[in-house]
Amino acid sequence: MSLIVQWISVRLPLPEPSFAKLEVTLLIVAAVLAGLVALAARTGPVWSGWKSVAVWSGLATVSTSVLSIPLHGTRWYLGGLFGDNMFRIPYFTHMTASATPVDMTYRGLPSFYSVGWFWTGGRFASFSGLPGWTAYKDFAILTMAVVPALAFSLWSMLLTRKTALALATVTAVAGAASVTPMWEPYAWAVYALAPPIVVLMGRVLRSPRNADAARRRWALAGVGAFIGVAGDVYALIGGVLVLVAVGYGVVALLPRRSGLPDTGVRALPRGTVIARLAAIGAVAAAFMIPVWAAYLGKALAAGMPPNPAQDFLPETSAQFSLPMFAPTFEGAFFLGGVVWLVVAARRDQVAAGLAALAAGAVAWHVLSVLAVFKNTTLLSVSANVVLYPTLYCAGVLGVIDTAGWVRRHHAELVERAHPVLAAGVVVVAGVSVVQTGQSDVSSLVGKAYSQPVPSGTAADGTTRDPHTAEDYDREIRNATGRAPRDTVILNPPLNLIAAYPYWNFQAPIPQYSNPLADYDGRNAEITRWSAAKTPEELLKELDTSRFTPPTVFVFESKPDGWHSWIEEDHHLNSPEHSGHDVVFSPKAFESPAFVRWTTGSTVIVARR
Repeated sequence: MSLIVQWISVRLPLPEPSFAKLEVTLLIVAAVLAGLVALAARTGPVWSGWKSVAVWSGLATVSTSVLSIPLHGTRWYLGGLFGDNMFRIPYFTHMTASATPVDMTYRGLPSFYSVGWFWTGGRFASFSGLPGWTAYKDFAILTMAVVPALAFSLWSMLLTRKTALALATVTAVAGAASVTPMWEPYAWAVYALAPPIVVLMGRVLRSPRNADAARRRWALAGVGAFIGVAGDVYALIGGVLVLVAVGYGVVALLPRRSGLPDTGVRALPRGTVIARLAAIGAVAAAFMIPVWAAYLGKALAAGMPPNPAQDFLPETSAQFSLPMFAPTFEGAFFLGGVVWLVVAARRDQVAAGLAALAAGAVAWHVLSVLAVFKNTTLLSVSANVVLYPTLYCAGVLGVIDTAGWVRRHHAELVERAHPVLAAGVVVVAGVSVVQTGQSDVSSLVGKAYSQPVPSGTAADGTTRDPHTAEDYDREIRNATGRAPRDTVILNPPLNLIAAYPYWNFQAPIPQYSNPLADYDGRNAEITRWSAAKTPEELLKELDTSRFTPPTVFVFESKPDGWHSWIEEDHHLNSPEHSGHDVVFSPKAFESPAFVRWTTGSTVIVARR
């Protein structure tokens, strides 16, 4: 359904630039939400298969439309090559060219950034015959569309279909909200599905020993599989889920309270709970080890070098995430969810599970604060995002619980309420969230339209690359006779490595680098090469380098020489990194071993 909606979206005769895209998007969202509300209202005790198909289709249509229609005129995803897309899209391009997981920057190193989504997307691109940079958009939107459908299936295992539909619908709406990282679809997939998985974890851990053993085993395996896949797709949230599981184990091991009944996992023997957690851990490890084995093997041999990404400490990471106190509609909704968690956590297993997930995110933040004393972080800025889907779900369940209480104790109020108007309020609330989200991502949509494609033109009709990725690729191939996957470039243009699987000798910033790459050592190597005054000196330095040396160099020509660029890691200081020029002597390349050409102020040198 998502691919069908995407196919239709790119063929809509919408004027550019205009707000027609927003108008059409909101109309479709309102219509589909109204249909889902009507389906829920007319659903009786029997749930037929066609209703599940209708729900999956409706949820996919909402999640797809809020992205595919605003982006209908461009082949780039949100942001183009802006921000973290400067590594995401080249990574996707590499995984399109290789069925074997590879690093997103460095040739010959095992992947470090979680490869699961990129590998799957690469296979999607390869199967569909699309270039990686353009398949990225299709697969990202498809991912956002699949998430609420999976959420519906998961919640249906735990709650009634009506409640599962409400939770899945709010998941779809939340995917378009301003607080959601829709520009990072693989992360949202793990964030949004974590709440039902943690609820299932809590339920299966406290399940009585005389309950259905076969169902319990399948549930334990399912929870473990999700944690393992989460570790492969977005390792940070996999870590939060592991922390939640450890929390359950700690609670189970606490001393029993004399004279008071034990509840939850404490109602079972400690050994039973620990055995179930061990089963979850074993399954999770079975999913994670094959993906991470290559990196861990080399990292252990190298003494586990530090992760430069953990030097990232923005202001939002230093603060506690408290979205429930934001002066917005969503803030009030979240606050209602928090109140419901506090009131219901002792009597309701779903509330207890959501509270455990929220506590896990907060605990991760606290651990990240403590890690600062070791001059590192746990990147709590990303872990905190799991609070949003958790509180969205808590808010919905709080509304449902409150409505049930009113129905039981004040039936006359329910009888007076107009059902159509009540449904309209629900639809308008959802449209309001989407509308705000569309406004907040408009700048990213604009960047997608102004980003030139490899041929040099952009969807806005005015922006053009002075030297296109296609030009760079053709000239480099002609000069070296090598394919992109066999070519390492020093300081490559971003548009080139986004479109073709060339390797970069050095990551653009320290936080994007593989710990095995030795970022500082590579900077020192570049600096040493720049000191060469003759071709003989430079060739000797390149040939004796402990790293795979570049065979192509890209410089900016200035009066004092040819300029490259390196960034230095400032660790937890602000800013976390800064860069400076490294100047090479043009005479060092005056040799038959090199071929060079110039376009404007850009000089490209290739080693024959």
